[in-house]
Amino acid sequence: MTHCTATNQNVSPNGNPSVDSMLSSIAHELVEAMSDPLGDAWRGTTKSGDTSENADLCDWSYGTVHRLSNGAYYNMIIGAKRYLIQQNWNAKLQQCAMSA
Repeated sequence: MTHCTATNQNVSPNGNPSVDSMLSSIAHELVEAMSDPLGDAWRGTTKSGDTSENADLCDWSYGTVHRLSNGAYYNMIIGAKRYLIQQNWNAKLQQCAMSA
């Protein structure tokens, strides 16, 4: 799954498509704010030469995803909730990953 809209926009892991769809974007911006609080410094560079903010390097990259019976996708479980959150650039591994 590497695209910006879900296959079925009427379902979501937690029964709230509007909120569930915002969570990955919020996590994306939060990761960038933590790694570059001034917004003018951190740029990652991939082996192919792409230079962007760390979360931008992994836009719409979710890693291994699972599908619920309602058709919604998720890749993370926290407590009883399931979430679809994009990966982040791991400079050491030189690839998108869920954790550092």
